[in-house]
Amino acid sequence: MADPTHLSVVTPELRRPPARLTVSDTVYYQSVGADPEAVDHRFSRFVASDEQPYARRLTIPTAWVRLDPGWLAGNVGMMKVVNEGHPGRTALPTAGEREADAGLVVELAVSLNTEGTMAVAFARLRPGESLRFEPTDPGRLMLRCVGSGPTRVLLNLYPA
Repeated sequence: MADPTHLSVVTPELRRPPARLTVSDTVYYQSVGADPEAVDHRFSRFVASDEQPYARRLTIPTAWVRLDPGWLAGNVGMMKVVNEGHPGRTALPTAGEREADAGLVVELAVSLNTEGTMAVAFARLRPGESLRFEPTDPGRLMLRCVGSGPTRVLLNLYPA
């Protein structure tokens, strides 16, 4: 009979599933007098890193500012930018304020030099709109408000 003090217990290795990034996107377009048409797009992918996402609410002025990717520098798998509009609006805006806020458009650019003095704009975000993509070098991205500014932006970076 076996001695119970010398028995080995085998425990199965518990494996956590890898981190995952999932996107669900729908765009609707409606022509005058027609029903709206929807284009759905969904995807999911595993990411190698289990790093915490980076999220910041930023006030973007009318001058170019360089994007700070925080602790995810060099490891950004997806970036989402949302133009939230006027940074100080706490009540229902007047008609004049709504008109002024509509001009708070965010422009995104890629810096062509390390000083950030030369940039090529590649996208615009109107208030309430968002953009998502995987940047090749997030430290070279710049933002500015092309309206009477400033505007508020929600920045989310997810690990690669």
